[in-house]
Amino acid sequence: MNVEPSPLPVFSISDWTRQVAKALAGTWPAVRLQGELASFTRAGSGHWYFTLKDENAQVRAVMFRGRNMLAGFTPKLGDQVEVLACATLYEARGEFQLVVDAMQPCGQGQLYEQFLRLKTMLAAEGLFDRQAKRPLPAYVWSVGVVTSPQAAALADVRRALARRCPHVAYSLYPCLVQGLDASASIVSALQKADAAGHDVLLLCRGGGSLEDLWCFNTEPVVRAVAACSTPTVVGVGHESDTTLAELAADVRASTPTAAAELLSAPTRVLQQQVAQLQANLQKSMRHSLQRLEQRLDLAQQRLLSPQAKVQHMQQQLVFLDQRLQQAMRVALQAAIHRLERWQGQLQALAPQQVLMRGYAYLQTEEGALVSQVGQVQKGDKLLATLQDGQLLVLVK
Repeated sequence: MNVEPSPLPVFSISDWTRQVAKALAGTWPAVRLQGELASFTRAGSGHWYFTLKDENAQVRAVMFRGRNMLAGFTPKLGDQVEVLACATLYEARGEFQLVVDAMQPCGQGQLYEQFLRLKTMLAAEGLFDRQAKRPLPAYVWSVGVVTSPQAAALADVRRALARRCPHVAYSLYPCLVQGLDASASIVSALQKADAAGHDVLLLCRGGGSLEDLWCFNTEPVVRAVAACSTPTVVGVGHESDTTLAELAADVRASTPTAAAELLSAPTRVLQQQVAQLQANLQKSMRHSLQRLEQRLDLAQQRLLSPQAKVQHMQQQLVFLDQRLQQAMRVALQAAIHRLERWQGQLQALAPQQVLMRGYAYLQTEEGALVSQVGQVQKGDKLLATLQDGQLLVLVK
């Protein structure tokens, strides 16, 4: 049987799938979809492979690692999500799929659009410019902490300061960190803290959803952060959370704990620096004395006759020597006073001084420090260290 030639062109499978992929990309360069996650897989490469469905249909989708790192959350089966994607054909298998560029939980679309509009407006005003950011002081002794007294972030900050830099004193300026009244509360607390004369301000709270953190994306809070005359560190949420308040701060920290650790060098480092300054000062004084003695010897060698001139120069030499010794004593005494003051400040931070004020610390029999009730059980034996000795304590 003879088959008459068809007027339609003949494609290879590769050519046809390529043409279909181009047609899809041209017809649907971007589409916003809502659906339920019917399957979800995180590949070893970091890419997300999942299926979106509704009551009557489903479609395969992929979100590559470089994009899903910006999502701010990890979805799970059953989640209702909204995606921005383009329609494609996976040519190797001839399968229709979506390539997702952005994802967010359903219900956050309007908030996210508000976020982007405010971010664009404030960025145009220069509130986020890197050139306007101020460095933190080299030495920080006083910090104003703006957060909720009940927030876990406050406990994180306290632990970080006690562990890393106990010489830093902090004052709490309580405020709401969630809800309708939180924005005004944060602004008021920031203004009070800014007027108190601290070295640094720290605004922080733990992680949460976009709604939970929304007060840190409001225009009054962002402008209040940018208007602070005191260098400001903002640490809100977790690594993936980014708020507009953080962008307006002088320094953004990934977490409240990281924010506290950025404030100051560790106490032990400062102690080492003081010790090195003391050694350098002593060395400099010795060299100065040696140079002055050499000049004195040289002046004595240049004395010539007649006798009257010699006597006159000797008198001048004695007078200059006396002034020199007096100036050296004054300079040395001033240096000693400065060292004693620094040593006194550091001594006040020593653990033994804390014990002498009536405090004690507890250790398990293995030597681990006990800072929480949950670390011990009934019948445990603990060692309590006081200023003048130790006590064996039985937990009842």
